[in-house]
Parts: sequence; C-alpha cells; structure tokens
Amino acid sequence: MPALSIIVPVYNKEQYVESSLNSILNQSFTDFEVIVVNDGSTDSSPARCDAFARRDPRITVVHQNNQGVSEARNAGVELATGRYIGFVDCDDELEKDMYEILLTNISDFKADISMCGVKKTTLNNQTSDSTAQELQLFNKKEALVALLNNDFPISVYDKIYRADLAKSVLFTGHIYEDMFYNFNVLQKASKVIRTSSEKYNYIVRENSESMARFSKKYMNILDFSTKMLAQSKNADREILESAVMFDFVTNISLLNLLILSDASEYASEYKLISDNLLKYRDYPKNATVRSKHKYALSIFLFQPVVYKYLLRLYCQFADSDVLRRTK
Repeated sequence: MPALSIIVPVYNKEQYVESSLNSILNQSFTDFEVIVVNDGSTDSSPARCDAFARRDPRITVVHQNNQGVSEARNAGVELATGRYIGFVDCDDELEKDMYEILLTNISDFKADISMCGVKKTTLNNQTSDSTAQELQLFNKKEALVALLNNDFPISVYDKIYRADLAKSVLFTGHIYEDMFYNFNVLQKASKVIRTSSEKYNYIVRENSESMARFSKKYMNILDFSTKMLAQSKNADREILESAVMFDFVTNISLLNLLILSDASEYASEYKLISDNLLKYRDYPKNATVRSKHKYALSIFLFQPVVYKYLLRLYCQFADSDVLRRTK
C-alpha cells in the first residue's frame, strides 16, 4: 500500500500533461501511486499518458467516456489504495517538495487534511509569490468558517486527505465542485493543518472555467450554496452566519456575471437570483456586509435598470476582471 494516491483527471491537455506528470514524478517524496483518468480526450493526451505509464510503474491510466472532472476524480478515488489522497489538475505543476511537506505536516500534527499555499500565474505572467511559511492548525469549526469566508482556497489540488475521508464524499457538478466537496469532507474532519508556503503552481489558462462567460453551468454554484446553507441550519452559529454570507455574496456575484454577459436568454436564472436577493433585503442591516455588497443590493432592489448601468460603469472604471472574462 503506497502512502499517497495522486488523482489526475485529463481532458484534452496534450500540451500540458507531460510537464504536469513530470512535476509529480520528480517529487522528493516517492512512495506514491498516480492514477491518471483520461476523461474521453480527443487529442493526443491518452497516448502521452499511456507512454508515462509504460515508463513508470507508479502510474496507472484509466480511460473512460467524457463525463466531466467530477466523475473523473470519483473514478480515481475509487481505485486509490494509498493512506492519503491528493489531486492534481493536469495543466498545473508542483514544487519538488510539495508532497513531502504535506505528508510531514499531516503526520506530525495527526491531522485529517494537510494543505499548502498556491502560487498563481495569470495569462500576463503575473505571479503571486510568498516566502512565508506560517503554520496554522484548524479544528472542524474553524476550517468550515475559513472555507466559507474564503480565508483559504476552495480547491482540492493544494491538499491531501486521509483516504477514508476522501472516499466518503463524492464530487458532483461541473463548476465549484471543489468547494462543495471540501465543505462535505470538512464536516467529517477534526483537524486541518495548513502551511502558507506556496508549493502548488496554478496556471490560469485561456480556457479556464474561471474566465468563462455566464452559462447554465454557473447555477451549480447557487445549488451548492443553497445546499451548504441548508446543511448549516443546525450547525454552530458562526458556521451558519458564514454560510448565510456565502450564499448572499454568491447570489450577488452571479447576478453581476449574468448582467455583464448580456445573457438575456437566461430569464429564468435571472428571476431565481432576483427572488433570492429579495429575501435578503433586510440582511445588510444586521450583518457585517462589505459596503459594495450593501450598495449593490439596495440599488438593484430599488431600480434594476440603474444597477445594470452603474455596474458596467464601475467595472469599466476599475478595469474589473469580471468584465474582461465576459467579453
């Protein structure tokens, strides 16, 4: 039994998959298996992955019809035999000591989940870079609040999980699936250790989901937010308050994306979000809500047409990323 199983879903990433897999195989920690799940790729990705498997016995390649990243990860987790499980996106790369550090920390602190910092490289080559190596220990409540408050990344690729926890929850959906997966796993965890040292290199690509225009798949986010809020109803007060805030901001963010995308064909989605925000009309009075969200809600509920105009004006003035991704 290897110490670690690394799940790598692959879909049409022929130009990146080799560098990504090499960064895994070159890890200073070597007691791992790599389960590559080819999710119906139509380019040369399958052949490239198979070539790696022939060269290194630690790699197993599974081929399946295209079902999406959630089902690809689920397939990999089902086959995993390691004591811990990690995930890598096939167009990203790892620092050489990433898994050595994560495994050392999860062992030293007897934690259920170990996580590191993420170095983000954007399309214009701007890179976040921090030399900080602060350690933080979270209990279940603290971890859930941090996740809902966006105080640490919602992603799964910067983490390793105790295998039984990882296997107890399924991925679902096509966007923000990491958020919902982590929320459900954290409810079963007791301790999370985090190092701020940036060991995962996340590279933003032109076809990244985070840079897409509004489409129906984004309603996955709202579905997850609604479910997390429902699951938090009987939780600790701070968790519930954080879940409410997350749901409120999610609705505002989706409204903005929908408006900026000129998505007039999504009338039913617009109405659902509008109805949700109407329920929050008194929320900012009794909560610590950022000023921009307070003003956004007030203006939108008072005069939606004016809000649409001011939103576009503000985004143009601020050179907002959300405006660029909807062009």
